[in-house]
Amino acid sequence: MSAILVASLMGNNRPGLLKDLAAKTHELGGKWLTSKVNHLDDQISALIKVELPQPQVQPLKDIFNNEPAICAVFSEGEPTPPPSSIVEMVVDSSDRAGIVNEITQVLDSESIELVDMDCQRIGVAELGRSVFTARLMLKVPNSLKSEELAEELEGIADDMVVTVV
Repeated sequence: MSAILVASLMGNNRPGLLKDLAAKTHELGGKWLTSKVNHLDDQISALIKVELPQPQVQPLKDIFNNEPAICAVFSEGEPTPPPSSIVEMVVDSSDRAGIVNEITQVLDSESIELVDMDCQRIGVAELGRSVFTARLMLKVPNSLKSEELAEELEGIADDMVVTVV
């Protein structure tokens, strides 16, 4: 029987670290299903979803935990989620308190994963107020049309405009 787990790693990076961990995972009969890795100076943080035979879970944890200068935390992973698509949207509106909260509530109610959000508040002297703009990268279930989601988000405020990129 296979197990799926997510390894969260952070600490000092070294040349070949990920290559070595991937090779050791393979030696135990496992494979990396997906990963997200970030680097900052000589530091690394990574999320790695691994599938491997159940009896090899503890040996894999031991290998990751014995890596010097790396902190590893493990949690049980879930099987592959239902099919989804990456959708990019731009949201423009008058700025007001709580707007990000309202957007994320709509996304959560539709079981949409917020992959990336870059939002800014820009003062516009001609209008005498600030405007809010956000670029969203979303993982949307294939059962939901992007245009329907855009309409739902536009329902947050009368002047909100959502563009599917």
